[in-house]
Formats: sequence, C-alpha cells, structure tokens
Amino acid sequence: MMTSPSDDADVVRELRARAAARVPAMSLDGAAVRAAGRRRLSSQRWFAGGGAVTVALVLAVVAMTTGSFHPTDDIGPVGTMSSAPAAGLAGPPGPSAPSSSAASGTGGQAEAVTRTVCFRNDLLRLDSIGGAKIADGLEFSPMAVLGSQVFGQFNTAHDLGVAAYDTSSGTFTRIATYPVAAGSAGGLDGMSADGHWVAWTESDSSTGQNESATWAWNAQTKHLSELVSSRPAGGGTAVGNIWTPVLVSGQSLIWTQQVGTAANSPLGEVRARDLESGTTRVLDRGQLSPPIRAGGLIIWSAVTQGVSGSSKELRAVSATTLEPATVPAGLQQSAALFAPSGTPNEIGVGGENDLTYHVYTVDGRLKSVLQLPGASSQFPDSSNAFQFVQLQGNHIIWHSPTGTILANLDSGVAVALPETASAFFVGSSLFVSYSPTQPASKFVIFTSDVALISWPIHDTEHC
Repeated sequence: MMTSPSDDADVVRELRARAAARVPAMSLDGAAVRAAGRRRLSSQRWFAGGGAVTVALVLAVVAMTTGSFHPTDDIGPVGTMSSAPAAGLAGPPGPSAPSSSAASGTGGQAEAVTRTVCFRNDLLRLDSIGGAKIADGLEFSPMAVLGSQVFGQFNTAHDLGVAAYDTSSGTFTRIATYPVAAGSAGGLDGMSADGHWVAWTESDSSTGQNESATWAWNAQTKHLSELVSSRPAGGGTAVGNIWTPVLVSGQSLIWTQQVGTAANSPLGEVRARDLESGTTRVLDRGQLSPPIRAGGLIIWSAVTQGVSGSSKELRAVSATTLEPATVPAGLQQSAALFAPSGTPNEIGVGGENDLTYHVYTVDGRLKSVLQLPGASSQFPDSSNAFQFVQLQGNHIIWHSPTGTILANLDSGVAVALPETASAFFVGSSLFVSYSPTQPASKFVIFTSDVALISWPIHDTEHC
C-alpha cells in the first residue's frame, strides 16, 4: 500500500531517516518500486559526495548457495486478464491546453517543450476494468516483466516475498518468501529482469542493522541463488548494504557495492557477475551511483575531483561486452542521475528538486521535460515528486510519495491512481494491480485485483 498524504510526519521522518542511513532504492530500467513495509521512500536521489550519506563499510559475503528463501509452488490459474481498453477512459477535452514553456536544448539542438502536469483522474476508473482476483488477502506490487510474466512482491497476513503473475494464463507463482516476519521492516528494495534471469535485493531492518541480500532466479531452471549479502558469514553483526538497485543485462548482474569511504563519502565499486559462470569483474571504483541501462549502454554516475572542487560525470560500458564506452556529450549535464530510468531509446532523469523530469534520446538530445505544478515556487509541494520512474515512448509512470501516477509527456495530462494501486508497462499495455474496495486502514492487508489494459491517456486529451 502506498503512503497517503495523511501518513503524518512520523512516517515521513522514519522514511527520511532510512534514506539518510543508506543509499536509497532507485529505479532500474524503470523497474524498481520500493515495497518494504508497504511504504515508499520519500526520496530517490543518489546522495554522492559531500558526506550527504554516512554508510557503514560493506564487507560483501558472496555465495552461490540457496539461503533462507524458500521456493514455493503455483497457486494455479486465477482467470484470464482482459486485453481490451478499460471502459469509460475517454473524456471530453478540457477548457484549456496544458501550460508549456521552452526548455533549452543541448549544443544548438531544437528546444524541447516543458509540459506542466495536469490531472484528469476521470480518464481511468478502476471499478470498470474487470480485474481478476489472485487470492483472498493477497497484495501484489509489480516491479519487473519478462515476456508475459510480471514479477513483484506479494504480501499476506502471514508472509511476504517474490512472485510472478502470468498475464497469458492467469497463473500466480510464488518464487520465494523473505526470511523476515510478515509486517516487519523488510521487503523488496529493487528488481530487474532480462533474458531468463530475474534478480532483486531484499532488506531486513527488524534488527536495526539494515541487512540486505541480492538474489537471482533462473526462469528456465527455476533455480534460486543468493549472490551477494551484507550479512557476515557465520552470523554476527551486519556491516553494511548493497547499494540498490541491481541491474540484470542479458546474463550479467550489475550492481554498485560499497567497499570503503573517501572524504567522508561512501566509496564503491560497480561490479558485474556472470550469472551463468559465476565470475565477477570490477567495472569501476570511486564515489559511484547504482547503474541503469539505456540503449546499448550501462550507465552510472561518478564524483570526480578537480582544482575547483568536485563534480559529477557519467561513465558507461557496452551492455553486450561490458567494455568501456563513450557517453554522449548531451547526457553529461544530467550526471547526477536523480530518479533515473532507461529504455532502448531514452534515458530519463529528475531535476534536483524532484519536481521536474527530463527525457533524452540515447544520443543525448533533450526530448521532453515534464514539471509538476508549482515546481518553481519557493515552497513547492513535493507530494507528487518523481520517484521510481518508468518510461515508454511518450508515456511515463512514477511512484510518488502519495501514489502511482501515469502521464503523457507530450500533453502533461496525468492520472493519479488510488493509494492501493500500482502499475507497470507490459509491452504496449499497462498491468494494473489494485484493491477493488477501500481498506479500513492503510496498515491492513488488502486483496489485489489485477488487469491488463490499454494506456488510458489518449494523445488527444488535454486539461
């Protein structure tokens, strides 16, 4: 369940404290949606440089043995998902077009247009899309996709873990359960899928040590392995975390691991592990962000030191060979990598106040800019801030502190989903998980219905 505007200052303080104590989860290829404790982090920045984050030294324990996750069996078919457009999606055009302004291009390129978000929640009515119930008392939050299978976190009154929903057959499969009690401070920090591999990082904060571990699941063999853990071998006190998210590219698992500190800031390595052979190589070392994939590149941000102080730059390797590659010059102005997302054709990054979002082509041309209302005011409202972003063409999904939002980049028209709903791109369709009834409390386990629908915001819609 997503955090609602009424989640009060105590929840916000708790989430900000967690964000300050560790590098927050970030989107990976648009796949990462923090679901731990059914609350979302209030920020998705990478705090690099200047000592903005104090993180304990991580001593990675690397193992290829199955740990305390437990593979489980299929629940079975739960019904056929509708591929038809949702009823009642289109509405009459509003009285005015969305506000816009020119955004400076790069290197003399044509200017992109800045669109201001305007909400048209009448364009999608979840009570009319005919979803299918997975199981009574089971929540499901989508976080990654392989073909027709949607992967994510499930949550019941008794357990929580990773599962897959097949949109073709309606089959729901539990893949693993977390080694933490249901309702405790643990859960999925990030997930990625590619080829026949699915990988995720899970955390357990119930001990106050913020333990984390990364797992990989082979969709062909159904084998589950723990790859990297902050838990020391033989037990004892945890000494740090894997920086999330992790990224699966082909048969490689790529992540950033803290290995020390430098100038009061965390020092890390970007590592790549061959999921078939088990070999690991170091791609870069320094003050680094987690990686994302955009086009044919794996990209991360690095802090560099110069005579005038520190700055950030993007570094990259080929997604196929993992050899060093050149980052297009037009992308370097987005080297901070706030709330990044990548597609085969675009890379998206947030502005420093989390209230604007810039989308570039992979060759570095600024394509579009989306901003929230009041983004330039002295005290802006950050309740709809850009976090955990997914891109697909001129469509964008983000999971703000108050819920999931869908928007059209060309018009700025947006739909805010109810707090019990989340969404994920599956091909050209939209996978939606939602509660058909309003739970009595934000802390009550609810039952998720799921549906596969058409994108609800037509290009002709305006506010």
